[in-house]
Amino acid sequence: MEAINNTVFEKKKRYFFVGVLMLLCYYVYNYILLAQFCLNASPALIFPSIDNGYWLVLATGIFYFFANNLAAAISFDILFFLLPILILFLPYKRWLNILFLTVCFLYAIFINTIAAHHFHLFLAMPVLAFAFCFTGKRFENIWRAIRYYTLFIFVSAALWKLFRGSIFEPNQMLNILHAQHAQFLYEQPNAIHAKFIRWLITHSTFSNLLIYFAALLQILFVIGFFTSKIDTYLLAMLLSFVAVNYCVMQIFPPEIFLFALTLVPQSFWQKGTMNSTL
Repeated sequence: MEAINNTVFEKKKRYFFVGVLMLLCYYVYNYILLAQFCLNASPALIFPSIDNGYWLVLATGIFYFFANNLAAAISFDILFFLLPILILFLPYKRWLNILFLTVCFLYAIFINTIAAHHFHLFLAMPVLAFAFCFTGKRFENIWRAIRYYTLFIFVSAALWKLFRGSIFEPNQMLNILHAQHAQFLYEQPNAIHAKFIRWLITHSTFSNLLIYFAALLQILFVIGFFTSKIDTYLLAMLLSFVAVNYCVMQIFPPEIFLFALTLVPQSFWQKGTMNSTL
């Protein structure tokens, strides 16, 4: 049994760190690595918000060292890429996992401070990386806890719509579409996606149904708090939500795919482990 658990652990680890490398490539493409922010000049404005952790990092001077030193920022990004590769080839060096967790944590604080907004999904990497600093029962308990947090992301989004009353506002989705796509519709009126958005705006009844569908889909994740037997369906719902959200809102949070790993059924992780341990 211990051998099977170790094989499952290593399989989850491989999937996670391959996902991390893909996510980092996405960051390069979208120009959101630390060195890319600091390429031409140091950040003119920073906003740590009311967060003691952020202020503590600023007080140490670590942020200013990397933000004001392009060579240091480039070295930080290289380390960010190098660590997942090293972990994949040296899976038993736990100190590499701890170092990667530290880099992830600092990256989230650095980028959120520069962007003047706390992007919660930047937490996906450090939260999941934290789990891989442990093994055995501790790892499984943390993995389950992260699964609950993934469910909470969707359930809380549905409750936010309900308790704020936004879901009950007439033409709420119509107003969201106008606000979200105003600049895009003005600058690229003939684009295929612009035509799709105009169709949604014209057919307000259908577009308003989308927000009810989104809230229903999100609230259904509450079932996962009571059973893991439908995780396959919850995973499909998560992927469907991300796809529809991108088509309608042009919002694509790639970090959610890391959280989605916690909804992959245990049967998938255990597949082939029996043969490998015989």
